[in-house]
Amino acid sequence: MKRTGRFANHDRATNSLAVPDDGAAVMAFLAERTGRSPHTRRAYVAEIRRLIAWCHANRICGPLSDLSRAELIQFGNSLPGTGSQPSSAMGILGARSCTRALAVVQSMYGYLLGTGYMTVNPAAELGQRATDRAGYRPNRFLPRAALAAFDRWLDAAAATTTPSLATVRRAAIVALYRWTGARLDELAHHDSYPRLRIDEDGWTIEVLGKGRKLREIPLPDVCMPFVKRYRVARGLPPVPSSAESLPLIQGRGGRSLGRSGLYAEVKAALREISSTLAATESASRSALQIASPHWLRHSYAHTLVVEQGVPLPVVQMLLGHASVQTAASYASTDLSQARRFVARSFTLPQTSSS
Repeated sequence: MKRTGRFANHDRATNSLAVPDDGAAVMAFLAERTGRSPHTRRAYVAEIRRLIAWCHANRICGPLSDLSRAELIQFGNSLPGTGSQPSSAMGILGARSCTRALAVVQSMYGYLLGTGYMTVNPAAELGQRATDRAGYRPNRFLPRAALAAFDRWLDAAAATTTPSLATVRRAAIVALYRWTGARLDELAHHDSYPRLRIDEDGWTIEVLGKGRKLREIPLPDVCMPFVKRYRVARGLPPVPSSAESLPLIQGRGGRSLGRSGLYAEVKAALREISSTLAATESASRSALQIASPHWLRHSYAHTLVVEQGVPLPVVQMLLGHASVQTAASYASTDLSQARRFVARSFTLPQTSSS
């Protein structure tokens, strides 16, 4: 494991773990998360070795920081039959053991992302099923004051008279995550998606969601100027033609900007926005410093469900949730709407005065 993969973060300013390779990163994870418990450490080491053994058995030679989400999903699906793999000596796992194995992998990747050693977390929500999400309560969204600061930053970006291409591109990326609720990798270019469609009803962005399912997200009017301005800065017409197949967001040399690049752009914007707030706004500053593109997805959903009362099936469609129950979970994060319903529904009868 003395190597680094494509998702390792080599920026010393944001990689707080400050270790040279995956092996050292995993050792730091074990030291911090298992504490002084030899039993816990042995259990964690066994599950990490299980993942490495599965990689070897499936001829996946990259280090842990190179594994994709698709590969980790394959690993999770293989767990019930691990005992049939020639390279495994750990036996067939029961349901609880499978859950524990995935939990250790999730914890490890969450730690590596949280400390800045990795730029993405390919194990986020790994192995969760609809039943696992019955009690799901999303809490990673920006508080109202932080979101207001976020929108002020976008307003200022729109008002800049002579911005550079890099500035216009960052604003377009941030605007798209702010107002589409897209997952991080859904705005990364693959198989001609995402792509814009313009018709008489307005602008729509088409993305490939989980399971490579096509999803259509209407772009609100507030978002379109950022996309148009970026296209013009790239030397393209503001409105794409129906035959266009260029990446929505380009990196250097005209190639698409991948997940790590998109993540880095959003994080840079969040840090910049945080720096504009006064020291007295510590809660908003902290939220912006630790937020990620997925926080913007949660904020998008929270706005639809809690603040605007959008019907849950519509929210499910916009976010690409497998179950309407996931969309409903956003309502559980805020009692204000439920409080209004209850107050309106239960009142004492009016008595006439004599």
